[in-house]
Amino acid sequence: MRKMMNKKGFSLVELMIVVVIMGILIAVAIPLYGSITTNAKNKTCASNIDSIKNAAVAYYTEHGHAAEMSDLTFEGGTPKCPWGEGDGAEYDVTINTTTGFATVTCTATHEG
Repeated sequence: MRKMMNKKGFSLVELMIVVVIMGILIAVAIPLYGSITTNAKNKTCASNIDSIKNAAVAYYTEHGHAAEMSDLTFEGGTPKCPWGEGDGAEYDVTINTTTGFATVTCTATHEG
């Protein structure tokens, strides 16, 4: 009979099982990460639009005429859409002078 040697370390089978488990976890995590970042960008853009609408309506109420984006001030600078290339996309603001409501549109192409 063969004498059992005092082994230290992992067998090849054990290492292969770990590699397979890691592969499965990564295969699940990558698509999940993509949907999470898409959702976060969409929510950021929606939040920016709400902030711009509120600022535009406040400007209109205070000054009596529609504001340009350059007229509006925001803490931390002018909001940019996260879907835009480079520094982000701009937002277009339109004020309905009859109702006083603001319409804000994003110039970027969104996913999801």
